[in-house]
Amino acid sequence: RVYKLRTRARASVRVAATIGIVLAFAGDLHATKSRLCFSEYYHLAQVLDGAMGNVTAPVSDHIARVVASRCAMEFDGTGKDAGTHPCRPTDQRVLWYCNHLPTAQPTPKTYMVGSKTLGLQLMQTQCTANLCSDSLVLRRWKLVFRFGFVIVIAAMVFCVRPLCQGAVGILTARISRQRSQRLQAARI
Repeated sequence: RVYKLRTRARASVRVAATIGIVLAFAGDLHATKSRLCFSEYYHLAQVLDGAMGNVTAPVSDHIARVVASRCAMEFDGTGKDAGTHPCRPTDQRVLWYCNHLPTAQPTPKTYMVGSKTLGLQLMQTQCTANLCSDSLVLRRWKLVFRFGFVIVIAAMVFCVRPLCQGAVGILTARISRQRSQRLQAARI
């Protein structure tokens, strides 16, 4: 009976840790998807704001990538602030394009590596305006989420586990007392 209690206590800590890891993985997957979609809209904002001259929708993925690489070659490391050039759109401008995409422009899609029972495959994800705003929120709160996850895991290891072990110890002592009382009663 004591062995079952200890096993249950250990199992509950493992289950809680597994749930925490699964939630962290799901959150990280959503953060990755939203970051990829935000970068697609960022590249569209560069093109549609005139980084390569007057370009109208629909803009192909190839053109968007070419403009993004040219902007990166020209402006990376220069210290130019966002909003000072079409190659450097602000987050608000990108968010505007997320919500007000030209009608001729198809909604961007992004690709992520997925696992179909560990046989990796490429999954196509439709980018939505919600993913853009999620990306901004997650970017601001990324450290808080990760630090919070570390705190939850540490709390499980250093608080929940000792509490479970203490409860098992108390129950073990109670069971031992009950057995000894029954044994003494049987001797009398």
